[in-house]
Amino acid sequence: MTKKKNNLSRRLMRYFLLSTLIPFFLIVILSSGILLEYYKKDINIIADSYIKSLAREAGLYINQLKQIIILPSFSTETVNKIKDIRKKGMVEYIDKAEFDTLMGNLISSIRYTGNDFHSALIVTEKDTIYFSSNYVFADPLPNYDWTKEEWYQTAMKNNGQIIFIPPHVPQYFDSGKDEKVASIVTTIRNYISTEPYAVIKIDFLPSMMNTYLHLEEFHVPSAIYVADENDNLIFHEATNSRMENLISLDNGKIAKISSFEVRHFSQKIEGTPYTLNVLLDNRAIIINSIKIYSIGLVLYLIALFTAIYLNRRFSNRITEPISSMKDLLGHVEVGDFSVRYEHKKQWELEELGNSLNEMVEQLEIMIEKTYLAQIAKQEAEYKALLKQIQPHFLFNTLNTMVGLLYQGRYEQLEKNIICLSDLLRNVLKSDLYCTLEEEIKFINDYLVLQQSRFENKLSYTIDVSKDVEQIRIPKLLLQPFVENSIIHGMEPSKKACHILIKAIKENNSIIITIKDNGIGFDKNKIDIYSSIGISNCIKRLKLSYPKSDISIDSIPHDGCTVIISFMEY
Repeated sequence: MTKKKNNLSRRLMRYFLLSTLIPFFLIVILSSGILLEYYKKDINIIADSYIKSLAREAGLYINQLKQIIILPSFSTETVNKIKDIRKKGMVEYIDKAEFDTLMGNLISSIRYTGNDFHSALIVTEKDTIYFSSNYVFADPLPNYDWTKEEWYQTAMKNNGQIIFIPPHVPQYFDSGKDEKVASIVTTIRNYISTEPYAVIKIDFLPSMMNTYLHLEEFHVPSAIYVADENDNLIFHEATNSRMENLISLDNGKIAKISSFEVRHFSQKIEGTPYTLNVLLDNRAIIINSIKIYSIGLVLYLIALFTAIYLNRRFSNRITEPISSMKDLLGHVEVGDFSVRYEHKKQWELEELGNSLNEMVEQLEIMIEKTYLAQIAKQEAEYKALLKQIQPHFLFNTLNTMVGLLYQGRYEQLEKNIICLSDLLRNVLKSDLYCTLEEEIKFINDYLVLQQSRFENKLSYTIDVSKDVEQIRIPKLLLQPFVENSIIHGMEPSKKACHILIKAIKENNSIIITIKDNGIGFDKNKIDIYSSIGISNCIKRLKLSYPKSDISIDSIPHDGCTVIISFMEY
């Protein structure tokens, strides 16, 4: 019963998992997936909006520098001053002072409003026309050959276009500092004749980007950097050393960054060759994704164990009563009607348990009455069957003895009387059953009487295995079949007849064979099972052994074979 209980509990648990927890698990995973997609989408939207905003602000500042660097070319006074200085061949003190005042007014909007301005420089081939700086405490080197500077050469070749110079250390100061600056350079020229008069260079500190490119918190490690069209690094900042190391340099240029390592957002800064880049740590995003799934899984496990606990607790209110009822019915099945279902308060199947107890009580009463009535009926049937057999047997036996008397065969008659006495004693016993050994003794006495009548025309052989002698069978079970062999098989025959009686045990089955070589009969014409004697034998055997069988087989002129088989308890 425990096994059945376990099977029922497992089945209920399986149905519960299939109908409730598995769909709930799918919902948790799906919800986590949707939440994760929204999380990634939000990061993309925020990063995209953030980088566009920063690029716009950085572009405004750089465009301001571009506007200032071209102002001298549109100032007639400034252009004329530069032309005069170039004609004289040397910058005089008075001219330089006047020019400093003039240029100071032009660049004051950037020099004094922020900490990112580094210096402004206007030069011709070997002359320094103007220089101002917030950070350098030394003038440019005297008589410096500016033509060897790459930025000077590039500016002179580009017909007034503004040139962006990547971060570099100015080598024309005698300050002993190696501070890097980024620059924009162009020429001051006559816009009608396009004749260049001088080169103007404005240097700014890359750190000025801090003013505009503040690193936003994305809940993951991040980095920001600005690079030009040749991947020269202008500015960068990172939230941790790992992101700092990702922005590695290869000969001053940004090395390629793996897409597996970071999520990369970029935005062109309008009006400049610069590109603004934001890097988000992809590994941290994956870890956050795992955290989201882990939280969902933890919530699922909490729900799972809670549900299993509650399911077991409440399913026991069904499985335990059912198991108790099965145990009760198992006892009833083997005839124990003393067991009763034990009541448990407020359980769902208590009413069914009460009904089961009432049923068992009624069944016990009914079975007791039915059993006693059946026993009485069976005993009456046995006695009635014996009464049917006894007159028939006595009539045949007395006829035989009368024949012996007429023949004057007194010794044989005496022997027959003794056999008859044994037969009657056996028949008149009140027992309804006898052992197979006692039945064979009865058949042997019967055949002795019949042999004295038919003499050499009748012979018989009895072969009974020792292991079946004590098997109990209904009394006078075999006699009608032996009698039929003599009356219907031997008497009409002109030849001698032999009867074989054999009893053996095969695979817990008892098999008794009664075979003769008489005239036999046609089974298609004669219904041998309708005979009163044989039908009585079949009924009596079925009452004792429900799983029994009596088969009769015969071929005309070739004898008859009766096989009685039943299963031993």
